[in-house]
Amino acid sequence: MKIFSLKLKITTFLLLFLACQGVLAQNTSEKRGDSIESNTAVNRQLTTSNQNTNRLLPPVITGNFSICLPGPTTTQLTASLPPAPVTATTPWRSLNTAVATISSTGLVTQVSFGATTITYTDNLGNEYSENVYVSTVPTINPPTKTSICIAEPLQLFGSLFPNITTPWTSLTSFATIDEFGNIDGTNPGVAVFEYMNSSGCTTTQAITIKPTIKPIINCGVTTGSNIVFTWANVPLATTYARFYQVGAGPIISVGPPSPLLTYTLVGVSPSDTITFYVVPSGPDCFEAGKVTRPGAPTVSAITQPTCALGTGSFTISNLPTGNWTLNQTGAATASITGNTASTTISGLAPGSYTFTVTNDLGCPSAAVNVTILAQPAIPATPTIGTITQTSCASLTGSIQLTGLPAVGSWTINPGGIIGTGTSNTISGLAAGNYTFTVTNSVGCTSAASASVTINTQPTTTAAPSIGTITQTTCASPTGSIQLTGLPAVGSWTIN
Repeated sequence: MKIFSLKLKITTFLLLFLACQGVLAQNTSEKRGDSIESNTAVNRQLTTSNQNTNRLLPPVITGNFSICLPGPTTTQLTASLPPAPVTATTPWRSLNTAVATISSTGLVTQVSFGATTITYTDNLGNEYSENVYVSTVPTINPPTKTSICIAEPLQLFGSLFPNITTPWTSLTSFATIDEFGNIDGTNPGVAVFEYMNSSGCTTTQAITIKPTIKPIINCGVTTGSNIVFTWANVPLATTYARFYQVGAGPIISVGPPSPLLTYTLVGVSPSDTITFYVVPSGPDCFEAGKVTRPGAPTVSAITQPTCALGTGSFTISNLPTGNWTLNQTGAATASITGNTASTTISGLAPGSYTFTVTNDLGCPSAAVNVTILAQPAIPATPTIGTITQTSCASLTGSIQLTGLPAVGSWTINPGGIIGTGTSNTISGLAAGNYTFTVTNSVGCTSAASASVTINTQPTTTAAPSIGTITQTTCASPTGSIQLTGLPAVGSWTIN
């Protein structure tokens, strides 16, 4: 028969140890540090003795192995294997009946403080054992505070002989606690902490984790180099410390704390990003509020209207991190949202515009101005005036153009003719079809004129040939000449 139980000397030691625990359970936490080292060795022995022989198998004896007083004085144990045949000896035994007894059905009854080993014999004669402890419920010293702010330090102290593995446990999600009882509040709410002694008996303590309150700061409009910040009154706050930061520079105090709910920051550059902090003071849980005024946006790459496009565009940069709203006023109003460091605004009609940018905290920047110039004038289409065709005497013709730009010089094409004035005659034009455009001094070109045709030069008639010549006679004072080779088509005139 295999006997799995504590040796007699360990059992005797445990009896004395747990008896002392029942007497000393009310001792103050100041002695806690001195007791941990000696208690560690005892717990190590108890842990070793509390395991079944075959550690790869589930425990044979199960149930609650701690009787915590004041409280129920019994605990029910069960076994997973059939018991030994009924004999004069019950399958269940307590090796220290001065601490607790056990019935044939596994009901353990407290007798006094201490520890006992409970054994169980199965139908094959194998004996299994577990330790049962009788102890008082542990206590937690009254905390210095029962409510704390998030991240405010607080330590809890339990009675002597803490559990060596997990003395402290947080039962809620509002805070954590380490093995030494140090609390770390994470969320507002009522946090409950459990303390366990070496016998497995527990007690709890509730600590309220209070929410932190911070002021909500509003940015006023930037006027020149001044910014006005305001904030609502924070309950229970008595004064407010104020600080500001330019870009990533140092944080600077603006003076002693004040009960006022407004502050005007002066002498700052409109292009600077300003972060303003307000820290309340008073009896409650406070944290710093902050707001950031973005620097004025930067305008670059301005494209003015052209002869072909009547609107302008530009790129605006130095936009704040995160979501922003670009507010446009002036010749037209619009709001543009985005989250990039720069953006291009196009389709702007001629006029003056003012832009401010508002960050995701609702803080507006200083303003920046942009002027879109008027579209350059496009000259009118040239008008066709007098047309001179080719002739028998001239191989070329000419065309008069009117309605040319009255101001500045112009260029007529084709031909690249440069001049001034409202009309011009283009001569030396060979036979053909012509249209003309005019380009003014700012480079804008008109639409093409009406088409004009210069005719082909007329055909020159061949010289007539002299045929029969009849001279005067005595009978006729006149003679005659025959002409041949005259034009065969159409009429002709002989001179």
